[in-house]
Amino acid sequence: AALAYARAGAGALSVLTEEHWFKGSLSFLERMAGPGLPLLRKDFIIHPLQVAQTAATPASAILVIVRMLDDGLLDAVIGKSRDLGLEPVVEVFDAEDLRRAHKAGADIIQVNNRDLDTLRVDLDNSRRLVGKKRGGDFWISASGIETPAQLDGLLGLGFDAALVGSSLMSSGDPGGAL
Repeated sequence: AALAYARAGAGALSVLTEEHWFKGSLSFLERMAGPGLPLLRKDFIIHPLQVAQTAATPASAILVIVRMLDDGLLDAVIGKSRDLGLEPVVEVFDAEDLRRAHKAGADIIQVNNRDLDTLRVDLDNSRRLVGKKRGGDFWISASGIETPAQLDGLLGLGFDAALVGSSLMSSGDPGGAL
């Protein structure tokens, strides 16, 4: 899959490492490193020790979900990531998450279109929040993107990138689908 994505022009790879709910593994980062693309560790990061653990892998970025951390831990995880040379990709779902992310100094913002409480997906979530993008920020829209038209629409609104996973992986030919 990593090679297929690289050949199809992916800019980076999001690698699930959460073991219990998503059947991921930290070892997947090593397995996906072959093509040389930047790797995002996608997991439930709740402590700075997990950041140190990530720094010992080929990952170049780490997902930080604002809702999972209080302000002190959010600051600590973002700070530790930067100290160890990892880019914190800070995930938000609503305006309050975004306010907290900005307060913590986040400049790579990932808007999740999937409500983690209900698992409902709504691309309007990205459309609502993108107007709050600050100059110098890099914004990613994630979840629920299934068609080129949806992707083009989000990029046209000001998103810099999109994280597309399920629709590509379920296609049978992830590289071709990309």
